This record gives sequence, C-alpha cells and structure tokens, in this order.
Amino acid sequence: MGDQYIVQEGDTLIKIAALYNIPVDVLIRANHNLQLGKSLVTGEVLLIPNVAPLPFGYYTVVKGDTLYQVATKYQINPDLLANINGLEPKEYIYPGMKLLVPKKGVVMYITKPGDTIESISDFYGAYPEELIIYNHNIYLLPDQLIAFKTHIPDKNA
Repeated sequence: MGDQYIVQEGDTLIKIAALYNIPVDVLIRANHNLQLGKSLVTGEVLLIPNVAPLPFGYYTVVKGDTLYQVATKYQINPDLLANINGLEPKEYIYPGMKLLVPKKGVVMYITKPGDTIESISDFYGAYPEELIIYNHNIYLLPDQLIAFKTHIPDKNA
C-alpha cells in the first residue's frame, strides 16, 4: 500500500518522483495508465508506492577536493567511490563535478563473478529478502551496484 497524490497543474512524473524520493519507473509501474512523456491530468489521483528511498545522493566537488577526501567524508572506500562514478582511483576530479555518494548509513557494493544473493546478504549482515526489497533489480552480473541501509542503532535511543 502507499500514499495517494493529486496531480497539480505543471506536475511531471519526474517532479512527483523526486518529491517522494522514488525512481520514476517505480511510479510508472504503480500507475499502469502512466507513460513517460505523456502529460498528466490535473486532479488525477496517483498511487505513490512505499519503496525504499534512493540510497545515494550527490556531492559537488569543490576546489582542492580529492577522491580520497570525499571518500573519507562519506565513509566509503576510495576505490569503490571511483568505481561507482566511472573513474580511476587516481583520476583528477574538478570543481563543479558531481559525484554519486552513499547516504548516511548506506553501504554500497559492486558485484563480482560468482556472487549470489546469499553471499551479498552475508556481506551486509542482512536477510536476502531485505536486500531484494531495497534494490529494485538485482541481476548478479559483474559490476552491478548494490546498496543497503545498515541497521545502525540510534545513539540517542
């Protein structure tokens, strides 16, 4: 089950998906009458599915940044940060460049030959079902990015 959203004048699928922090294709699948590029009808009611939020955000590089510094800031291995951004580990990054970075509490993993749902679940310390729910498509092909929100206890609890 999910929320309902009433389309407002000027709304687009991309705008609504961003509002709820869900992928556009998930919004389209939940509303079978939708098509990307087709105009929405003001007053139309859309189903907003309950899905895991996108596990990443973007960091805009500032002068003096290195991949290592950004990786340290986001608690990610520098080689993994380079890999998920299509860069070489020693490659120069420049001011204004946007890097894909994990959100707080999210661990990222890039699949390799021989990986299974079980082996990746073990890596995260999670149940396979949790991993499948959190990632929309898992193909187990080499170089697929898999993300999972860790179960970090709240220090204030």
